[in-house]
Amino acid sequence: MPMDLLELIRPVETMDILTASAAATGIALHQLFRLREPNILGAVFTVASADAALYALLKGPKMGRATLSILCWITGTSVASLLLSMAVYRLSPWHPLAHIPGPTTYKLTRLRTVLSSWRGTHYTAMKRLHTKYGPIVRMGPNAISIVDVGAVSSVLGASGLPKDHYYRARHPPTADSLLVMTGTAHAHRRRIWNRGLGQETLPIHARAATAGVERLRQQLDKLADGQTCVNMTDWIRLYGFDFMGEFAFGKEFGLVQAGTDSIGVWRAIQRFLVAHDIVGHLPWLGIRAAFIPGLVTALIALRNFARKCVQDRLKRPATTLDLWYYLGTEDSDGAGRLRPDELAADGTLALVAGSDTSASAMVCTLFFLLSNPDSLAKARTEIDAVVANGMTPWASADDHGALPFMNACIDESLRLMPVVPTNGSRCVPIGSGGKHIAGYFIPEDTEVFVSPYQLHRDPRYFSPKTEEYRPERWLEPGWITTRDAFIPFSAGPSQCVGKNLARIEIIIALTALLRNYDIAFAPGFRAESFLDQVTEHIVIDVPSLPVLLTRRV
Repeated sequence: MPMDLLELIRPVETMDILTASAAATGIALHQLFRLREPNILGAVFTVASADAALYALLKGPKMGRATLSILCWITGTSVASLLLSMAVYRLSPWHPLAHIPGPTTYKLTRLRTVLSSWRGTHYTAMKRLHTKYGPIVRMGPNAISIVDVGAVSSVLGASGLPKDHYYRARHPPTADSLLVMTGTAHAHRRRIWNRGLGQETLPIHARAATAGVERLRQQLDKLADGQTCVNMTDWIRLYGFDFMGEFAFGKEFGLVQAGTDSIGVWRAIQRFLVAHDIVGHLPWLGIRAAFIPGLVTALIALRNFARKCVQDRLKRPATTLDLWYYLGTEDSDGAGRLRPDELAADGTLALVAGSDTSASAMVCTLFFLLSNPDSLAKARTEIDAVVANGMTPWASADDHGALPFMNACIDESLRLMPVVPTNGSRCVPIGSGGKHIAGYFIPEDTEVFVSPYQLHRDPRYFSPKTEEYRPERWLEPGWITTRDAFIPFSAGPSQCVGKNLARIEIIIALTALLRNYDIAFAPGFRAESFLDQVTEHIVIDVPSLPVLLTRRV
């Protein structure tokens, strides 16, 4: 019988051949993965298959105790070779992004980004990188961040770049929400959302916001009379969730009246956003991260809650033109109705975008006003003047045009602290040959981030006093205020579909608060640390804002 190939060779030479062959296998696998990046299961299967084939070629079919040791050695060597090959290539001058500056650790791996995302500090970490390296930074092996107004239309515009890596891992297993869809599918779903948030429905949603503010005032009146410290972050968040329930599902949740998040929706949203943020930076991990139960559990829990909200709503006939009147096609003959899993996916989007983001914008605007007494006084004087003229801006969106300074206050808050600080990436398509963006050549299959937070704090576009809260920059001459660089709701066809409703909701709530209460920071509150505690998990999460309320006469 023929002897095994390795039995003809001395043991030392045998291990040398095994080691060299395994190392070559790792390098070959890297070249394969460069052509087509696998998901984690595909990578494990490919490596295991290659190592098994190598062993079979060199050793033969005999099994024994030594077999396991040899297989472990082959696997360890090939994986180490694969990782070393990847590292050398990513740092080499032959990498397509070698001309983009950035820290070595970011060029090697996305783990630094994942860590800062986990901590909620990604947007501030990127600010430090851009301060050090300039308007373009390599923030991953195949990802860059650009701070240039010219990149807004090139990346986010109608003829810009498609969504890909960052959104790929965030697709539900059976259905996509509006947020992650692209192309024709996105345009079709967007038309349905536009009907639910169009000019016909905005006055109805405004009335729902007004009713919610009245419920909020009833609770705040009690607290003001008792002269107790009020955490405005919690109360505004409860108001935002109730309003979202009313405008999206036709029924508010009753959280303001309960005075607490009795259904646990805020915690569910926060855990969901952390999980989404992590997997967004690891598209090869994605929804298949079953070995990280906390992430998958968070992703599934909110979708289940959203599915229940949708199911409960569709059991009831419409009593108002809420969002699901259109998403559920009750405005038509039912043709083209979305499947239940698609409705649940969009329900999840409504829960997050329709409540948490607007509430955070309100809290930040109130914080900036309280931190800048002159701006607060101007805003209140303007509100009092329109009330004296018979207008009630917290009851009618038609009166909001008479509040230019209040609108400027909101814009300035969104400039300094946009509710989506980093924004999702876009990707240069494979086969496109690359694209020139803002004067830089970006190779294909590169993720490109255009961050609102970075753009809004760039003195090229907003100056002087770039880092200061100055609402007058939006109204007075002498200020550099570049509207094209102001993208708090993103830009292009995928910009926030509810941005008009969000502004209405914010103005209604803030004008009611400023008109009816004198508000001041609670004793002992350290205002200078508030912004340092704002974290980002796709959208911002704002800390407590303790205040003292006094009813205005």
